[in-house]
Amino acid sequence: MSEKPYATLQAPPLPRHPTHGSPYGGVRSTDVWVGMIVIFFTIYILLDAVSIYASWMKIQFYSASYPNFESQEYIFIEQLESLLENAYLVMVFILAFIWCFWTNLTCKNAWLINSRDGATALYRGRESFTPSWAWAWHFIPILQFWKPFQAMAWIRDASQKSLGLRMGKLLGIWWGLWLLSFVVALSYGVALIFAKSSADLAMAERVNLVTMPIDMLAAGFAIAVAIRLTKIQKIRARELNLI
Repeated sequence: MSEKPYATLQAPPLPRHPTHGSPYGGVRSTDVWVGMIVIFFTIYILLDAVSIYASWMKIQFYSASYPNFESQEYIFIEQLESLLENAYLVMVFILAFIWCFWTNLTCKNAWLINSRDGATALYRGRESFTPSWAWAWHFIPILQFWKPFQAMAWIRDASQKSLGLRMGKLLGIWWGLWLLSFVVALSYGVALIFAKSSADLAMAERVNLVTMPIDMLAAGFAIAVAIRLTKIQKIRARELNLI
């Protein structure tokens, strides 16, 4: 008889090396989610392109000797700006949901692939991530600047072979562009807050013209990350007779 009859049962530890199995079941198909990532990030890139046009229009307007804030031109610019803000808000919510759901499924697949074959992540001392935390880190202030990247790096290393079928520096480039885009966008917001003249507003819009191309590149690399990682997992799953 146990010496501690009322001891709380402990959940089994997550697998740390091959042959332990995965606690998250079989392979999940992520093709539909990758398709939605491609579609909605493409729309997001198009919104960035329209935002570039809007910023160019505002620069022309603010650079005029005597900008007329009651003109039809300014009213059009304001309406376009309002439309873009609403479109971005909707798109960010949609992309956040799609990306997090895809990350959750991809992480579960990574655990399964690693449990069957072993991968570089666990043997290099890299911290492992559960599917829930892999996407939840995106919503925790401060930690969101590096934890989601670490989680995605673990998913990558747990999925790919040490030789061949690798993503190279794709993940690092994507995350670096995202961070750079965030910093420049923050600078744009600060410039708008402290703008006191038309010249200051024009300068803020010039900063936005720098932000948008970086944002578009970050979105493009996000698409590439999703496509490449999904392709690697599908190939690895076939090699291991998981599908």
